[in-house]
Amino acid sequence: MIRHYFRRTFILSLVFGMTIFLLPGGVFAQDVAVAVDIKPGSCPNPMNVKSRGVLPVAILGVPYVDEANLGFEVSTIDTASIRLLVGGTEVAPIRSSFEDVAAPYTGGIPEEPTCEECSESEPDGIMDLTLKFRTQDIVAALSADIEGGTIIDGSCIVLELTGFLTDSTPITGQDVVRILKKGKVKPPKPPNPHKPPKD
Repeated sequence: MIRHYFRRTFILSLVFGMTIFLLPGGVFAQDVAVAVDIKPGSCPNPMNVKSRGVLPVAILGVPYVDEANLGFEVSTIDTASIRLLVGGTEVAPIRSSFEDVAAPYTGGIPEEPTCEECSESEPDGIMDLTLKFRTQDIVAALSADIEGGTIIDGSCIVLELTGFLTDSTPITGQDVVRILKKGKVKPPKPPNPHKPPKD
């Protein structure tokens, strides 16, 4: 479990934007960046704070190209270690599975992201790890910012995913979601032709 790793894993420093970890036994490891896609196939990635459902998140596999581009196999991930870091709180997925859902977004996420830092990609033939997080678990972690007005309807926020590979190498990735605070708007009912109009 990730809580087990974090008790024995210490972030030492941030060098050129790369986090350096001290693993059990005093071994140094640099975190591996992984491609994360919230709501695969959707762009932007809306998250309705009133939803009682789940938020799908995928860690995307990357194909092998050559010795300089070795790719990434999601089968090397310790699925029990995966967490979303939301407002300083770790949110655990409720279930996971392996399936091909999308191709990695190559645009990157700038320091001031917009809700369009994503793509509507389709399955690419490479296996991905899909995870389901309870939306209300994420909303609870963001509640202070939502209630305080820091996060307003339409806000774009970055969610960070962390975890470990099966060899204890730390992984991290990010994606952007658009916050929807309003409930779903129901379309007006069509007039009943059998009901007489009101005077």
